[in-house]
Amino acid sequence: MDYVEIHTAMHQKRDSRDETEQFVLVLHFVLKFSRTSIETNSERSRKAKRQSVISSLFRGLTGSKCQVSPSKQNGSITDDINENKRSNSDAISISSRKTESEKPLTNRGEIFFWRNFGYEQGGRPFLKVSHDANMDDTGHVLTQEWKLGTPRIVLVVMSNVSPLSQWTNTRQIKNFQKGLISATNTTEMWILTNGINVGVTKIIGDAVHEEVNRRNSKSHFQKTHHMDSDHNSKIVVIGVAREDLLNHGDSFDGSSPRLEIENEGNKIEEQKFDLNPDHTHFLIVKDGTINKTGINYFLLRLQHYLASSLDQPRKSASNYRLNHCSLGILEIPVVAVLFQGGTDCARLVLDHLKRHLPLVVMKGSGGLADILGFAYSEINQRPQGIADAEFCENYLKPELSRKISEKFPKLRDNSLSRNIFRDRIMDIIRYAKQVIDNTNWHAQMHKDLYLTLDWNSPHVAMSEVFLKDPSNKFKIDKDFFDEAVLRPQRESFVDLFLNQGFQVHKYLTPKRLILLFKKVRHQEFFQTVCWEGALGYGPVSNIKRNFIETDLNWLIEKTTSMENFVSSQELSLNAMGMYCTDPSAAERKAKVLLTFWATYTNRILLAKTLWKHADQPIHLALVLSMMIERLTLYVTDTSLKVEMEESSREFAEIATSMLDACYIDTPDRAFDVLNEESPGWAYNTAVDIAAEGQNKRFLSHICCQKWLTNEFFGKVKIRELSWGAFTVPTGIKVLLCAFLIFPMYAWTIFQTKECISTEDDKDIIGTC
Repeated sequence: MDYVEIHTAMHQKRDSRDETEQFVLVLHFVLKFSRTSIETNSERSRKAKRQSVISSLFRGLTGSKCQVSPSKQNGSITDDINENKRSNSDAISISSRKTESEKPLTNRGEIFFWRNFGYEQGGRPFLKVSHDANMDDTGHVLTQEWKLGTPRIVLVVMSNVSPLSQWTNTRQIKNFQKGLISATNTTEMWILTNGINVGVTKIIGDAVHEEVNRRNSKSHFQKTHHMDSDHNSKIVVIGVAREDLLNHGDSFDGSSPRLEIENEGNKIEEQKFDLNPDHTHFLIVKDGTINKTGINYFLLRLQHYLASSLDQPRKSASNYRLNHCSLGILEIPVVAVLFQGGTDCARLVLDHLKRHLPLVVMKGSGGLADILGFAYSEINQRPQGIADAEFCENYLKPELSRKISEKFPKLRDNSLSRNIFRDRIMDIIRYAKQVIDNTNWHAQMHKDLYLTLDWNSPHVAMSEVFLKDPSNKFKIDKDFFDEAVLRPQRESFVDLFLNQGFQVHKYLTPKRLILLFKKVRHQEFFQTVCWEGALGYGPVSNIKRNFIETDLNWLIEKTTSMENFVSSQELSLNAMGMYCTDPSAAERKAKVLLTFWATYTNRILLAKTLWKHADQPIHLALVLSMMIERLTLYVTDTSLKVEMEESSREFAEIATSMLDACYIDTPDRAFDVLNEESPGWAYNTAVDIAAEGQNKRFLSHICCQKWLTNEFFGKVKIRELSWGAFTVPTGIKVLLCAFLIFPMYAWTIFQTKECISTEDDKDIIGTC
């Protein structure tokens, strides 16, 4: 299993999948390596927790998979030629120490950037810390004072402080930005960058700026039109910047909590840069080390703290979040993405992998990323991998030296530094191949499934969770289905879970059904249309314990004309396996109730998804068409009413189309469907339901007309007999049969079970 994944940023072949979704799949690598062994603070006295991972979540992005497995070795590599042996070399070790600075973090405030001929109104919080600051204090500021809560995922962007000179494809940069924003909108994610207004950090800042403007415009529109606001995840982009690299670095002296900055441009020759004004928060690090490696030390300790040391319960801005499905308080996925990168990034990447944290390398962005991508691809193509000493010595190392000379001209004449850099790259590849503990398989499958659900990637859940369990021992928990039903745009997961055999009647207890309605009680559609309109309650009334027997049954009766449709006792018995009728009827009833809930909350797409799994799809489609049409009586918004009327017609068309297809293929079965009187529908036939809903299109179908004719005529039919070119008119047959006995036996058919003869079926089909 690999801790490194190579993504080719400059490839020209286009995958069939949308490129925005492709980048989201790249970020799914975070989920793939949701932490392996990490040692927590000695103050907490907890042992390392080994966690397994799922396989790669973005096969469609690269032609070749680059794989690396974790070994247990903890050796170190030779330091750079210009570095002395650091007296604080164990600073690279992530384990927390009592020697950390215990000074309180008082140097903090807000940055106000100059924009549009004035300083912005909202400031960007900043905190100035030393490279060896106490992480507990820093974490307290992040999670408590800045009220960022606990992220579900942390993305660390690694790059050197320079423009992305080799990544010039505008289309790919736009796709990267779209994918990143899509990821932030999908889940609660922190993005850590170097905070400098250059290179990939500026690209990320521009994407955040556009997304903030889009959200503000949409929020203003929704408030103006009195619409429900979207529940988007909060954008958190934290710049971890080195103080001595900033143009205004001297301003962070703590003299004032309000810091006004006007960016004047980067001074690359002087190695002075501006902060990116589109980051939401900043950590200004005062690097006190001689070789300025303290920033890496701080970043590694911050990653470790986020990955393993947050012991607060998860708090989410989303109302749909369920603690039962959470990853646990010690498991925040932390992943790094390498763009370009210089010689100083190699040590950071190596120490990152030593901590068993995953890394995505954007091959094609230049610098170290291209060299790592080349070395990783070459090693991955060898059967023995990094263990092939002859291949490494005779081919790979010389090629790496040549590429290092091309990418970094300063090392061209310095063979010692070049060889040290090359050996560090080899160590990076070696640490990428690390062994993952996979003992707690069942728990890991649950974590993997939740991560895919959180990121809304059902195809990944199918390929990387369910297909990895051919024995079908893995069972879907009720909390997962609850999450899929309640969270928006998770209809594909509902469909996936039902295809995997999830039993809805075991899930839909009376308590859970009431809870589902309570969660949507204050949503605009249910409150105005169902609660206040159909049921007649006031806006301050609440759902009571007897909601199912009283209000829900009354709501169903008003919209479908079916009395006492649901019973709490029946739901409870079915959930416990003590079926009132049989398991299939219990499952059918539960799916119908869940479909009703989706309709009452205007989740039409979810209702369609559940309808696909119904045992009686024609009956259910007719009921949904009638239900939506009757709900339109309580809708005042014109556009919403038009939309609901269209949905009603669509379900009516679905029922008619299914009847037509069944009638053409098997007419007898079509008549059986119309004759069926199920207790689940109050013993109403499909024709009864269509007549109650005044569904003229369904009733005008030839199958319904034939069925009605048979019913009205007492299922008496005139036989069509011909003698050559001569036939007897139907009227004469009727008169003769009325007065004579013998013609009655010759020309009349008294049907009891058969609905129609084969010959007549062919005649009718021929006229269609």
